[in-house]
Amino acid sequence: MSKKLIKRPNKIIQFLLPFYPIKIFTSIRTLLIIAFLLALRIVFEYVSFYIPEVVLSISFTTLPVLIFGWYFGLAYGAIFGLISNTLAFFITAGHGTVWFWMYAIEEPAMGILAGIFAGWATLRRDNPQVNILIDVVIQQIICIGFGVIAYTVLIMWLSPNVSTHYSSNVYKIYRYLAITLIAIFFILTECFTLYQINAHKTQTWKLITFIYASSLVTISVLIFSFLLGPITTVSYLTYVNGKPPDVWVQIGAVYYLIPRVVVDSIKVPVISVILTSLILMIDPIIKQTKWNIAHQWET
Repeated sequence: MSKKLIKRPNKIIQFLLPFYPIKIFTSIRTLLIIAFLLALRIVFEYVSFYIPEVVLSISFTTLPVLIFGWYFGLAYGAIFGLISNTLAFFITAGHGTVWFWMYAIEEPAMGILAGIFAGWATLRRDNPQVNILIDVVIQQIICIGFGVIAYTVLIMWLSPNVSTHYSSNVYKIYRYLAITLIAIFFILTECFTLYQINAHKTQTWKLITFIYASSLVTISVLIFSFLLGPITTVSYLTYVNGKPPDVWVQIGAVYYLIPRVVVDSIKVPVISVILTSLILMIDPIIKQTKWNIAHQWET
């Protein structure tokens, strides 16, 4: 009997494909993990709460995609997101859902984002001289930067050309309400982040995991809920009905932004804690799986 050892890849390969050179689709262990996460994605689809008026779903369907992308990298994360979204659509196709490409690309994009954040988090955790302050600053720059971009695009570029005094006044009310709610969202997110940093300041590994996992959740919300959410909703309703929704013509995309800010102000801390906890819990299992595959015996 001889031992088949798999060499540790360089950092660039490790960043892009954490399991390389292991072929994840030929290993029973990794296939079981993939099947479990796909099943979990489908289950979450059935326990989600849908608000048809603003085309908003309150659920945890993104968690399996984020977890997969985190451990298997951005390339496989995109593939998993595409497969999971396609399966979910066909399974729920009888519920009146209509396939739309802007919704279809969200999960593959989330898988890519998860792989990027996980790759960087791994490089930071493996650095014995890591400075947590650098990671906190990176987190703040990314989150605030994406927040400003998202708000600018929605409020400034997608504002309607209102023709009546009534519509103009209503739009202003919605706009100021959106500004207030976004400010509250950032305050709550910052308070939650600072609390977690203080609570885990002596546990570098856990703290880095939380910083990048929570950043991943926040960026996903800013991009796919705050920024693309209203844009996708208007495009989807226009595609389904053959014309733009009346409320968008009168008030603008900000109408679809407000419910998302309210919901995500609660969801972001919750999902950040759940994702971080799951990563910390699954991490030993993934490491053991890699070790078992890398040290398997062959005759």
